[in-house]
Amino acid sequence: MIARILLITAALLLMSCGGGSSSSAGSGSDSSPADTDFGTVTLTGQTEVWSDEINWTLSARADGLNGSGVSFQLAADNSGLEIDATTGVIQGQDTTPGVYDLVITAEDDAGGSTAKSFSFTSNAFIAGHWLMDLPSSDEELLMVISRNGRTSITRSSALGGINAACNGQLSIVGDTVSGNLGCVDAEL
Repeated sequence: MIARILLITAALLLMSCGGGSSSSAGSGSDSSPADTDFGTVTLTGQTEVWSDEINWTLSARADGLNGSGVSFQLAADNSGLEIDATTGVIQGQDTTPGVYDLVITAEDDAGGSTAKSFSFTSNAFIAGHWLMDLPSSDEELLMVISRNGRTSITRSSALGGINAACNGQLSIVGDTVSGNLGCVDAEL
């Protein structure tokens, strides 16, 4: 009786472990095609530029895809940007000021793909100087704005004497200008 119990226990143990059978059901070898690649897209360069800039660089690189022959696509959100499908170099000229949500997709010749979302900011270019006549007071107003948003306003009379000065820091993000200017209107 004990021998029969041991024999049945041994048979059950072998069957539960997959032993004693030539079936490949539990062997874990599956000859199905490779899984879809899940690589990464990396950006190198400027994702924030001035709207009048034409000499900036931004490029995409795909890592972790199994195949070769990677090609790139760009969903450009009306930004005016384009991507070279082979090199991943992104270009655009005189981009309209704004903040754009873009998506780069990279796909290899084995069908694997990956995508990256990013923001691209084209800041309004308003740097320069402006001279405005104030005919009612026979004065001129001179405003100077630098690329980094530093602003100064000078008000002078017809005789050349300055009777007011303003300065401060403006922040330019996309097509939005904000900040504070402090003015001195007293005798200088």
